[in-house]
Amino acid sequence: MKRILFVVVVIVCSIAVANAQEVTNPKHIFGVRAGINFSKSFNTDMFDDFTHKFGVGFQVGGAYDIAISKNRKWYFQTGLNVKYNSAKAETFHEGMYQGGGEYNIFNNKYKALYLEIPAMFTHKIRITNDWGFQPAVGLSYALGIWGKCDMENTKYEHGEAIGTVSEKLDLFSDDVLNGGANWTRSVINGKVAVNFAYKNYLIGADIAYGFNGDLWCIGLSAGYNF
Repeated sequence: MKRILFVVVVIVCSIAVANAQEVTNPKHIFGVRAGINFSKSFNTDMFDDFTHKFGVGFQVGGAYDIAISKNRKWYFQTGLNVKYNSAKAETFHEGMYQGGGEYNIFNNKYKALYLEIPAMFTHKIRITNDWGFQPAVGLSYALGIWGKCDMENTKYEHGEAIGTVSEKLDLFSDDVLNGGANWTRSVINGKVAVNFAYKNYLIGADIAYGFNGDLWCIGLSAGYNF
């Protein structure tokens, strides 16, 4: 009997603590975020002879969460982010040109600036009153507002470089005959993320995959909720 009473007391106390934790979740949450990202361009097709590599960029912005469940565990998350992405691509040439002859190697560096509006659903899970974590999943819309490609074309003859031609391309211009790279300006991304929270401070990571874009990105960020 004593054991049963003890179990009942523990359960009641646990429910009370859980309810107290839920109440501490506000209905509206405003916050700021800043961090770095690592971006990589996609292979364009099966005949793509480029090696695609990660570049380093940054991201900064504001977040707004609004509770969509009565117990204030589920939130709709949006906001506005400024994201600077960079990536690299070079002609895959390892072992291809042994034996001499003439060939060209392209070395491209991409730089792009986006405005991003996320539309995600996040679940706030409390471990203690101070600690918790928040997985999130959803989409985001990114608008490319500036983008450049620094392209180097180096000609080789019998394994030695004999000349390099440099060119700058406008990433978001579709005029490929006059320096346009024809990247997608309006991009829909699929996103997954997780934030670890201590009181009002957050550290998080996210992955964004551009369904109709030219990059995918891994982001690391820190933030504060007011």
